[in-house]
Amino acid sequence: MSEYRPDEGAQSITQLDQGSWTIVSEGNDLPEAVLLEEDTLPEEYAPEPDGDITDRELEPDAYALDFWAAHEHMRVRMEDAPVVAPTDAHDAFWVTTRPDDNPSVNGGTVYSSYDDPNSGRVKVESLIDHDEEPFPEVNVGDTMSGAIEGPVYYSEFGGYLVRATGMGEHVPGDLEREPVRGAGPHEVSVATYNVENLGGADDQEDFDRLAEGFVGNLGDPAIVGLEEIQDNSSEADDGTVDADLTLDRLVEAIADQGGPEYEWRQINPEDNADGGVPGGNIRNAFLFDPERADFVDAEGGDATTPVEVAEGGSGAELSVSPGRIDPQHEAWDETRKPLAGHFRAQSQDLYVVTNHFSSKGPDEPLHGVNQPPERVTEPQRNDQAEVVRDFADELLGVDPDANLVVMGDLNDFQFSRTLEILTDDGPMYNPMDDLDAGEQYNYVFDGNSQALDHILVADGLADRVESCASTPSSTTR
Repeated sequence: MSEYRPDEGAQSITQLDQGSWTIVSEGNDLPEAVLLEEDTLPEEYAPEPDGDITDRELEPDAYALDFWAAHEHMRVRMEDAPVVAPTDAHDAFWVTTRPDDNPSVNGGTVYSSYDDPNSGRVKVESLIDHDEEPFPEVNVGDTMSGAIEGPVYYSEFGGYLVRATGMGEHVPGDLEREPVRGAGPHEVSVATYNVENLGGADDQEDFDRLAEGFVGNLGDPAIVGLEEIQDNSSEADDGTVDADLTLDRLVEAIADQGGPEYEWRQINPEDNADGGVPGGNIRNAFLFDPERADFVDAEGGDATTPVEVAEGGSGAELSVSPGRIDPQHEAWDETRKPLAGHFRAQSQDLYVVTNHFSSKGPDEPLHGVNQPPERVTEPQRNDQAEVVRDFADELLGVDPDANLVVMGDLNDFQFSRTLEILTDDGPMYNPMDDLDAGEQYNYVFDGNSQALDHILVADGLADRVESCASTPSSTTR
């Protein structure tokens, strides 16, 4: 026997080398599958020796990862398993054996601490011929009635999993999309929306799908911070940096579905300087409904000019609007720069910063060989948070009562150091903290309901903001 490691940082898989077999009998019953009951998987997910756990003696009664390693290639069985992540593009979904651990309001499992990755999560794939039995299309809150049964395997994409030879019966739950309530006459709605590499050369159906989200789910917000707007040629690496076609097509699609006739503001990046897909030139941008919010333009903003704060006649003024925050700071090397804008709504000034911090993609996985996993991308996000925090401190130093919103895809959790830098002992507040624990998420990854997108507000807005549960949207009064 030997150990095969499918990828650097992954757990190893036991394999047989140069084996030979002699058949002594046939047609025997398979060994009985190990039943995974609510307390079968230990509550503790993994040991924490601060490094590679490969050569440790396994403690399957103490740690979930050790349980899986000890049962590698053995048959396991789960009865009436609750679904905690929907079917993905690779025909896999996640269930839990511990449904009482950190439950979400919609039947998922909330990731609320680095100390508790939710050990009951189990990924399910299938060994069944899909022509004979199509893979089920499940969603959070559904149940697989009966038994999911099959051998344990390991993949670098999600860790230990069950390759099912029996799936049970899919019983749908009652999960439905819940739209954000509309803003009242004395309110201003603000939202953040990652449009996932939307470019001007993309298919119309991509624009229409996003427009449905604006009109049907986000309640036509007055101000929207967009992330991942690509240039007019999408992913063609042809020197194009303009994004007017991309934004015009999105605005038109929203209007065609009955939404507002939005206007937009953005700043072109330097070609291939902001990360993302080569040639895509993703950037942050603003949409706003001119019937409910005015944009206070201050000319001169470009890819390298930083926005400065000055004291004006009626409060803080921005040197450029829209403007990028310290765009040449090393924290933003090869990544998206935050965009600041000055708005006026309900006869008040509103300053909005839309962000897209560096991806967590290269971080070590929860299920990996190194425990605890190293969050290698965190230092850069912490530096980015420091730069945005400095801007917030500067603005609120000029006008302590300024209505400031810092939002976007911050790519980190509400309990992370990145969010602490923005909110601890400072001027910014996270309204998500006011929600019940089971509502503090807006994304599902590897069976964990979690939050990477946030809307933070200055302390002066803290008692005037309503955060919409499980959605990246807020309404201020």
